[in-house]
Order: sequence, then structure tokens, then C-alpha cells
Amino acid sequence: VSAVLTVSSPHDRALFEDAARGLPKILAPAFGSDTRQGSVRAGLDAVASSAPELVLDDPPAEIASLAETYQTLIDTILRDEAELENLLRQKAELLREVHHRTGNSLQLIASILRMHRRETTDPAMQQLIDALHDRVISLSRVHLGLYRIAGRADVAMDGLLAEVIAKVSAAQVRGPCGARRPAIRAEMVPMTLTAQQAVPLAMLVGEMLAAFPAEESGPGISLGLALEEGNMAVLTLTGSAAALPTLGGTGVEAPSVIATRLIRSFVAQLDGEMTVTETETETEAGTGAESLIEARVRFRIRLAAPEAAQDAAQTETAA
Repeated sequence: VSAVLTVSSPHDRALFEDAARGLPKILAPAFGSDTRQGSVRAGLDAVASSAPELVLDDPPAEIASLAETYQTLIDTILRDEAELENLLRQKAELLREVHHRTGNSLQLIASILRMHRRETTDPAMQQLIDALHDRVISLSRVHLGLYRIAGRADVAMDGLLAEVIAKVSAAQVRGPCGARRPAIRAEMVPMTLTAQQAVPLAMLVGEMLAAFPAEESGPGISLGLALEEGNMAVLTLTGSAAALPTLGGTGVEAPSVIATRLIRSFVAQLDGEMTVTETETETEAGTGAESLIEARVRFRIRLAAPEAAQDAAQTETAA
């Protein structure tokens, strides 16, 4: 034996260095992954890069059997990888189709709501239907925006949330009585999240923005996305206290109750915590005080596994 090459977990780097110290035939290890398949692949790649110059023409039976087993192992791994890549592509296509069909279905529901709205003459019922219509349209546009990122391992959230804000603003330019929707000011740091967190966060932002009703006058909406120590992220929305029944969970009307449940569900999917505080502040025109609320959602950023990121990149390139 001229040399020994090992495959080790990246977490065991220090242990390997201690064990191999002083052993001349131990080569630098090939660091694998937390999965057996990833570790075997790393080992095969490392061996292939340092193939021996001497090849036996008529090897002993034991060596020939070992070589045949080794080749069978390589063929099996390559076949399994091809099957996994096909499954990943199918998963990405399915996710895109789900978001696209969900968005289209929600638009159909919104059209039905508008038909009912035209048939009723009760102002209270018209206002209720308008609120439901705006919420459904917002969800529809968010889903159609998520169609673009389906299948990715990680997502740039500042870009995605900017799209969500634009789509929600376009869907809710005016309220039921013609009152203009409040302007949205956003300040977001560049941040990358896994798709498992990007989707509920985008849905959460769309639902929280829809909670702020149209007003003839009043403060706009400020949205912030920031990083904190300990790999934590914080989403903040500040605006009129009229959104308190929905964001604070104190509303009793159907649209507010439904929205509150959705918001809490999205926060739970992020494994986050949400707090809502109400304050009094001077108006920008200096004409008096106005009530504002600040909603904060704090959650831990999950890191994508290296294998998942690599596979998703290959899937996106193939697509």
C-alpha cells in the first residue's frame, strides 16, 4: 500500500488531523457530507483525480473481484444520481404548476366576488366583499410571483419582497370607497433564505400589507427587513393603528379573523414570534397625534444543506 485516502465528515476535520498526525501514507482526506451518497461521491472524485499509473493486465482473482465490485458501485451511484436529478426536476415543475394554478384559481374566486358585489346594494356587504376581494387578489399575485422561484434552494428575499410589495400595491390602489391605499416604504438588507422560509415569508408580507385599510389621510406603511446577531432575521411593519384588529388578533369580522389566522399560520411556518405594539406619535403635518402600530416578526434563518443547494442549482440549470 503506497498511500491511504479517507473520506471524512467535515465535522470530524479536527479528529482526523489528530489521528493521522505522523502517519506518512495518509493522504489529505476527501471531506464528504452528512449523507452516505455525498460522502461516497466525494471519495470517488478524489480517487479519480489520483489514479495509479500502473494497471494490472492479469490481476489475481481477488483484485479482479474487487475491481468489478468497485465498478458496480460506481454504476449504481451514477444511476441513483440520475434518478434523483429527475425527481428534483419533477418536484420543481410540480411546485411551479401548483403556484401557477393556485394564483389562477384565486383570480377566479376574486372575479366571482366582484360579480356578487355588483348584485348587492347593501353598503356594509359591499365593503365586506371589497375587503375579501382585495385579500384574494393579493394572495393570487403573491402565488404568481412565487411561480418564478419554485425549485430554488435559496432565494434573495430583498428582491422577492420588492416584487410582493409592487404586486400588492398594484392590486390595492384604491379601497372600497375610492380612498387611496397607503404608500409603502421599504428598507431591506440583502438576505438569502431557503425556499422553505421564503414562501411563508412572502405570503406573510402580502397578508400583513393587506391588513392596512384604505384611508383618505393617514400615515403610510414602513416595511423593514434586517439581520440580528445569532443568525436571526426581523421583519417590521409600521402603519396606521386601523390594522390592529387584524395584526393584533382582536377583530371579530370574518375578513379580519381569516387574515389573523393566515398570519399566525405563516409565522408558525417560519418558527418565528410576532409582537404588535401601539404608539402615539405626532403627524407629519404637525396637526396633532395619530395612532400607529408596529408589528415585528423575529425568526431564525435556516441554512440550506450543501447537497440541496447543489442539486437545486443543477435542476434550475436543466430547467
